[in-house]
Amino acid sequence: MLQELQEAAEAEVSGPLLAEIQAAFDANLDHDFSLTVDPGDAQTLLFAYPSLSDRSGGYVKPIVRFEFGARGVHLPVEVRGISPYVHQTFPDLLGSGGVDMKVLSAERTFWEKATILHMLCHQDPAKPLAGRMSRHYCDMAQLIGHEAKARALGSLNLLEQVAHHKSVFFKATWANYEDAKPGSLRLTPNADLTSALRRDYSGMREMIIGDAPGFDDILGAIEAFDAEINS
Repeated sequence: MLQELQEAAEAEVSGPLLAEIQAAFDANLDHDFSLTVDPGDAQTLLFAYPSLSDRSGGYVKPIVRFEFGARGVHLPVEVRGISPYVHQTFPDLLGSGGVDMKVLSAERTFWEKATILHMLCHQDPAKPLAGRMSRHYCDMAQLIGHEAKARALGSLNLLEQVAHHKSVFFKATWANYEDAKPGSLRLTPNADLTSALRRDYSGMREMIIGDAPGFDDILGAIEAFDAEINS
């Protein structure tokens, strides 16, 4: 069933969805761009836009990833107002600049991130850390310092749902998702993983507008929550 689901999603993304987005962009964008299927993931579209500088070798690639997929769960949701960063600098450029969006609830995001950290703690130490993984630790630390933490702790059943969903749709027996619960949830990386994450984070800092939190501060917040939920 999972294979059939994946094939159906790939066909939809690379066919009708790609054509629909391409037509909308053609009608509204004046500059050259490209919209292609990600060769490494046929459920993702890559939007490459013109840039005023050469950033091809940087940590942040000059593309926008439209990640669709058919295995994720998008509940619970909430409506939040958002605005682009450019509106903060040029408030008259985009009119009101804001739009209401239906987004994944903060408590679900909290447990999605926590289970990623739990999975990485159980990953084979001989396996190299994939790129751009330190962002999950940065996100987790920010969520711990946000009201999302209280909401998440009030929804521990959601942690169970997230862990079960990943054990079925993102199967990896070594990830020990059955232990992703209070008392055995692992969030703090070991020394080798910490070193790899620290190197990755040094490149990732360019993604953060303003002052980026120190990596030790990020780890400190995660370690404190690790102790709290497992006490």
